[in-house]
Amino acid sequence: MAIRISATKLLNYGRCPYCYFLRYEAKIEVPQAIYLVFGQAIHQLIASFYRLTPEQQAKRLKRGLTILFPTSKQSAVKLWISLWEDVLKEKNAKRFHNPCKIRFRGKTKTEIEKEKEKYKELGASMIAKYWEDNRNAPPPVAPVERRFTVCAPGRYDVLLVGAIDQIREIPYGSGKWYIVDLKTGWQDYGEEDPRLQFPVHHDYQFTIYSWAFRRIFGKKEAGIIRYPLGWKGKNPITEEKIDKRVLVTPRNEHHYADLAVLIKSFLLSQNKQLFPKITGNHCWYCDYLEICSHPELITSQPIPVSQFDWGKVDIEIIREQLEEVAPLKKFSQPKLL
Repeated sequence: MAIRISATKLLNYGRCPYCYFLRYEAKIEVPQAIYLVFGQAIHQLIASFYRLTPEQQAKRLKRGLTILFPTSKQSAVKLWISLWEDVLKEKNAKRFHNPCKIRFRGKTKTEIEKEKEKYKELGASMIAKYWEDNRNAPPPVAPVERRFTVCAPGRYDVLLVGAIDQIREIPYGSGKWYIVDLKTGWQDYGEEDPRLQFPVHHDYQFTIYSWAFRRIFGKKEAGIIRYPLGWKGKNPITEEKIDKRVLVTPRNEHHYADLAVLIKSFLLSQNKQLFPKITGNHCWYCDYLEICSHPELITSQPIPVSQFDWGKVDIEIIREQLEEVAPLKKFSQPKLL
């Protein structure tokens, strides 16, 4: 019987096997970071914009209306505010696919309330911009959040399961289909530097989407679009000037070979129950940080480099130390100036 591996599980394992173990093997439930809950809510609402049938969309187009539902930007923003307020209510967590409590960065009640409000405003700006940019755009050519189950590269005993945000024909009628992945994060790979763009061009998530697309539709995608749900102008929360850019990334057999190696490593870890701890910048975002840092989370007071006192050089002490060690090393000691 084939083993089913979700794309999310595999990506979690690739980032940190120990985090995967805590989440999926030990099944430890911890509060989920608010930015992850926020991202899920945004994706859920945007997917609902396309719930009209093709026949209903055609009728709306004849009337000069948008194919999106609701029919106005103001209504879309109101839906977001309603959804976000619903998400923050613990009693509705399971309906929203969020089985755990929310982890906030703030500690006090005031800080937490400000954090909730910040994400509400941020989501409103993203939903408004998406609605405005897509109100007259052709609909995706496949169901939004298209689920897939496909054999893994090079094996028939492993099934990869997951969902693709959108598949679009760009330009419409060209026959070129693109995989679109919506991003709510802040990171921007718009710089034309291959080293900065490396994480996107070798992202396992996009490789899985590409493999699944070709297996399902029997054709090669024109590219994978990393579509940031940002805005032009200023961030309405931080006033930071920002102009997020779309990045298109290709995939080929070398990427699939890398994915096959990751899957093999995953299966070996399952068999041997070996889940090493990989630390790095991703730890700051991890919901399992407090558990991973057993027995306690270590902190220290950062010191500005300008205030750090290295002490002064004492040439006499250095000379004495060198003269003392030199005979033991059996080499001639250079003279000190």
